[in-house]
Amino acid sequence: MTPADTETTRTPPYSGQPGAAEHGRAADLRQDLQVLYSAPPLVMDTEVSRLRRRLGEAAARKAFVFAAANGLPAGNPMSAQSVQSHLEIILAFSAIVMYETGLRVVRVASTDGEGGAVQERTLSDRYRSEVGVLNFVRGCSSGGQADLRNVRHWSPEFIRESPSGLRYDLTVDAIERALSFFDACRMGADEGSLFSSEFYVSHQATDPDYEQGMTRRSRSDADWFDTSTHMLWVDAGELAEHRFPEHLITGINNPVGTVFDSRSDPEILIRFVEAVSAGDPHGRLAIAVAAEDDAEGEKIAALARRISDLGCTPVWMCDAVPQVSGIAAPVAFGRVHQRFLATEAALESAGIALSGIRMPLTHEDVDECIGGTWLSGSGRSPAILPKAPRLNARQVIDLAYLIADHLKTR
Repeated sequence: MTPADTETTRTPPYSGQPGAAEHGRAADLRQDLQVLYSAPPLVMDTEVSRLRRRLGEAAARKAFVFAAANGLPAGNPMSAQSVQSHLEIILAFSAIVMYETGLRVVRVASTDGEGGAVQERTLSDRYRSEVGVLNFVRGCSSGGQADLRNVRHWSPEFIRESPSGLRYDLTVDAIERALSFFDACRMGADEGSLFSSEFYVSHQATDPDYEQGMTRRSRSDADWFDTSTHMLWVDAGELAEHRFPEHLITGINNPVGTVFDSRSDPEILIRFVEAVSAGDPHGRLAIAVAAEDDAEGEKIAALARRISDLGCTPVWMCDAVPQVSGIAAPVAFGRVHQRFLATEAALESAGIALSGIRMPLTHEDVDECIGGTWLSGSGRSPAILPKAPRLNARQVIDLAYLIADHLKTR
């Protein structure tokens, strides 16, 4: 289906939506879609196009992507404080990597909640919820919270005495001296980019009706965009098995990401790449992978070569934290770091750059992952771990310095 076909098929809800007919929701769903069709976009097509340019820079080793793999902790409301703390961790990570390496950091936050909660709301409820979150994200990124002069406040109190916390203070001292120099030269007032930050948002594409309802045509170039978010994460297997309609992804111009793990079928990913990134549109595709041993590394290297041979240049990212199920021992921080190093080595063996990292994180002082440069174990270790254990702020700062030190050697 071509992008133009989306216009003619927008009125009826997607027939594959699980349970819609069985629960008598078809009429309500159709009404909900009409609300979305007339609703203002949550993001602008110009923002999406800018993100694609940034991802293209990352694929060319001129930038580094930080993508949050989760939204908020399970059971917590999407409060302003939670969103702000979440963004501050991302800001702290990016400040470290930018200062240490000179690379731009492309920040992609997540508006996903914890599994399944979104599908229990109506489409219009979800829209209203995301309006509030995105307005707050924009307020934080341009209203002063992301001002580099606030860099000292981006790390929570509980990390201050850790080795990385102390190193962060030294980094902040250097940044503040540079800002004082700009102010003395009267450059600061005109350098708006110093006092705001680009933030992009993403979510997992799980509801075809929502994505279809938020698809709009750009007035400037007639291209189609999903205006519910800047970037979509898609399960390549669901697309291959037609559990998610392919035209909703191939017909839009948003960047698309997918995760490939050791259980994934390489042929499905190849078909996904051919469908989504035909002709290698700039900054269109991101692939998150991870290697923990030589066999996995060889599999990733072979896959990367095949995709490169297709003429495609995706942003290759490390899927940093392994998934667990239910009651399990917390994930060791050293394992997370090793996944990054092994994944980069695998890609480098294929002549391809690792240009980003995707990981779940939390502003809470919890130990779903254990270890790092501060081994006090002061955080709370939950009895039942989430499927994707989160790094706390201290561990995110630790990892930022480890990654920055490594990137400087490339």
